[in-house]
Amino acid sequence: TICVSLGPERGRSGHIAGTRSRWSAYTCDLNRWRLLRVSNGKRASSRTPISNFLLGPTMNLTALKLYHYPLTRSVRVKWMLHEVVDQDFETEVVGVIFGAMMRSEMLAKNPNHNLPMLDLTWEDGSTQTMLESGAMVMWLAEAFPGKQLSPPPGLSPLRADYLQMIQFGSSWMDSILWQMRLHKTLLPPDLKQESIFQLNHSKWSSEIEPQLKARLDQTGHICGAEFTAADCIVGHNVHWAKAYGLCQDHVFSDYLARLEARPAYQLAYADADQFGK
Repeated sequence: TICVSLGPERGRSGHIAGTRSRWSAYTCDLNRWRLLRVSNGKRASSRTPISNFLLGPTMNLTALKLYHYPLTRSVRVKWMLHEVVDQDFETEVVGVIFGAMMRSEMLAKNPNHNLPMLDLTWEDGSTQTMLESGAMVMWLAEAFPGKQLSPPPGLSPLRADYLQMIQFGSSWMDSILWQMRLHKTLLPPDLKQESIFQLNHSKWSSEIEPQLKARLDQTGHICGAEFTAADCIVGHNVHWAKAYGLCQDHVFSDYLARLEARPAYQLAYADADQFGK
């Protein structure tokens, strides 16, 4: 069996002692799942339970702490945290644009000197730090299945599409936006190249936007009718792209309006006016 955490609602296994709120444990019998293998084009069940492939003990979570700065990638994770645990997590604002991540204590936590960082404190007192926003969003969706923010693991088209879009948003889409930001605002004048900004601007408008628009023309959210964790990534990217004059079609404005109506979104972006301060 494996124990992970649900949100404030009561779970089947009762409450975890020593927490600040009514967190609950969720137990999933992984021995009921079986790996599948393909032999001569035919799918067959394996007798090896997936739980045999899990490494290390599983534990209950007792605290979450996000290192955050407004309007950066950490807002994706802040948004997702509000979706799954409301306000039951700690936030430390770190002035990343002022070089705060270059302090020795921050470099010890994250040699990449960027945000977000998410501290997970386990019931044995140990703390684990996550460094990738996409991984954090995916992990939170999986760790709090009662919120139904991701299709359940398994052989399903919905699950495959969800993983495709959340990875697309946190890798390829993100890299294009980052190149634009670097060459528009972050690099010193002698290193900025307008040609690189324009190249990535064109790639977004001619390659990324049509893919997103085709989806949003058909449905309310990026992976279908229902909101998922993928919308935390893609929605943040659309918001970011608008700062460069992209995603101007009404379909994107309508999409953002739906996201902005969510209480968790409003909490995540409540400090947007503190950017640069």
